[in-house]
Amino acid sequence: MPEFPEGLEIDHSKPLNGTMAPYAEQLLVCTGQQDWHSRVEEESGGDNLVADVKELVGRGGIYSDPYHNTPLTNSSFQPTTPPPYLRDVPTTSAYLLPSFTYVPLIPRSFDAVQALVKGYLLPAALNPAHDALSPIHQDRLKRSEAYQAFLPPAQEVDDVLVLICGHGGRDARCGVLGPVLAKEFEGALPRAGIEVLDGPVPLATPSKQQREAITGPAILAGTSSQGT
Repeated sequence: MPEFPEGLEIDHSKPLNGTMAPYAEQLLVCTGQQDWHSRVEEESGGDNLVADVKELVGRGGIYSDPYHNTPLTNSSFQPTTPPPYLRDVPTTSAYLLPSFTYVPLIPRSFDAVQALVKGYLLPAALNPAHDALSPIHQDRLKRSEAYQAFLPPAQEVDDVLVLICGHGGRDARCGVLGPVLAKEFEGALPRAGIEVLDGPVPLATPSKQQREAITGPAILAGTSSQGT
């Protein structure tokens, strides 16, 4: 076991139940980085997808809903390489969990971020606490799949995802243990007959064969420890 910084020992006694707020859908952004600022929305001077989405769904955002929690998390997954016609447009990629959906290309524009939020992240049905809202307000807070057409097609995820918190910028213990756990998984998964993939997820084509989730390959990623 590696040594931890002084005063940051692992707590083996506190119950884990109730330590994480329930959530409806998690946005897992593919950054290609191994670590981030403590507040991930401050990465690159605030010019990042988490900051853009948080502006819409976070406190005070036009789509803010206290009954629909959406953690916004960075990951070390490599974003999909855009096709030639989008090479001059900044894009990123993201996983949606637990729906196991991969959005391969998200242009960095307000319209695209709004399409991601409205088309994928908002709830299909509102909490009954919103019954008193006007129909227009209710409609604004609900998902509209029509917005998905403003983004390149999403892909179903059949791979095994192994998510390991390695956000050393927020908790040094994760920064210490994350690489250790990743190395262990990289050695153990092949012994179990599961291929470990590396590199960006390619854009799907109509002829691409879907892979079985149980016997298919695994993708490992370090993740940030921060949500909304």
